[in-house]
Amino acid sequence: MARLDPFIEKLFSESATELRMEAGSGAVLAAARGLVPLIKQPLGAQQILGALSEVVPDDLRPGFPAGGVTAFPYASPHGPVDVHLDRSGGDVRVRITPRKAAAPPEPSRAEPRGANGARSGTGP
Repeated sequence: MARLDPFIEKLFSESATELRMEAGSGAVLAAARGLVPLIKQPLGAQQILGALSEVVPDDLRPGFPAGGVTAFPYASPHGPVDVHLDRSGGDVRVRITPRKAAAPPEPSRAEPRGANGARSGTGP
């Protein structure tokens, strides 16, 4: 189990919109009832990056963590999430959000047909 998985489990169980981690701060959930601290002790950049390195996709592993912004999906055991890492200006900030489910396709709206398979209605 990846070190992030218990945090992601809380993200889903609290119906939170976002899990935030920042070097020098703790980990918090943004939930309907406000910010919910998960870890109050400050996290180090290496702790955060080490946890992310366990879930980064294979195609991003070479050179991870790169400077700037890196985003990728993670299929956690508790549900799919999007991971957004920002390493701008020497800071390390992470946002993890539940992945939005794809909308189901619209039902097709076939034109009504008569008993013999011809289109119903008027016209040629």
